Amino acid sequence: MNLEPIYLQTPKRIEALLFLFEIALQMAVLIERSAREKIKARDKGLDNFMPNRKNVKNPTTENLLAEFKDIVKGIIELPSGETFGFVSKLTDIQKDILAVSPNIISTTPICLIQPDDKLELARVGNRTAGCRK
Repeated sequence: MNLEPIYLQTPKRIEALLFLFEIALQMAVLIERSAREKIKARDKGLDNFMPNRKNVKNPTTENLLAEFKDIVKGIIELPSGETFGFVSKLTDIQKDILAVSPNIISTTPICLIQPDDKLELARVGNRTAGCRK
């Protein structure tokens, strides 16, 4: 990982950066606490979450988010004017993590279809348009 120095000339900028760090830390704590509470409520941990560990009941935010590092998403605009969004197909463990994640994380941001390949496509240009089948 490449780290570059951050030069903050004014106390206001230092305060703003610390505020952003605080928000990020609060979000991380919220994700971890919510996931652990939902796992405890359903009395079933995350299987195949970490190597050689089943029924994990105390996942960390870092490990939860690491499961999504290979997700690919984007938007394609065709010459005809149609716009489609795509996202990698979720694995079973990713779906399980979303099930125990806080409600601030949307599991259905747009209408998705399930083609046979590894991508899910959705129309994003027109909100009233349904998914293609």
